[in-house]
Amino acid sequence: MQLVGRTIFIAVCILSAYAIPNYIDVKASENENNGVLGLLVAQMRSALIDTRALTPAETTCATNYNNRTQQINNLLTTQTNACFENANRTLMSNKKSANKTITSIRKSLNKLQQQLANCSSVTEAEKFINCTTNLFDESLHLLDTVNSKAYQVEAQIAANQSQVFVVRSACVSAVISGGKANLTQTANDYQLCLGNISDSYLHDKSIELLD
Repeated sequence: MQLVGRTIFIAVCILSAYAIPNYIDVKASENENNGVLGLLVAQMRSALIDTRALTPAETTCATNYNNRTQQINNLLTTQTNACFENANRTLMSNKKSANKTITSIRKSLNKLQQQLANCSSVTEAEKFINCTTNLFDESLHLLDTVNSKAYQVEAQIAANQSQVFVVRSACVSAVISGGKANLTQTANDYQLCLGNISDSYLHDKSIELLD
């Protein structure tokens, strides 16, 4: 029973340690999710009890334990997947929003480049100077606007990633908490089941002695 308890504890610790990376990226998040689930499934399999050497009564206890552990494993897998999938959807939505602003910045820069190119193509000196002078203030204003938008997008991307990290961390933590409680209860039920077998055996022996 102690071995079973230790194995369950290790499974929960592995999920806690690997389910929450420090940097959020859609591709990295998917890879991290696959790694977490692989570790979790492998650890849960090692927590299952081999029933081949057990008595019929012990086999019933172990089978119930194994079935319940597998159900918990399936639930943890589903819920952990949901945490990562929701985070990835949010990241994709944030990325699309940021790309719209980036597209606007590109258009502004292209406009400025085109205006500068138009001035550069003027061959007459006086017209060239006038073109450049007239464009100077507008160019400064446009560059200032573009620079401000770029900083805003950069800050928003960082803030969005941080928010997704917090939400996903809370989601995974809740899954871990629920899984830990369920695994502990399952182990306790298994121990109780074995205890009942022992009590029943002692009771039967007592009756035999009285007879």
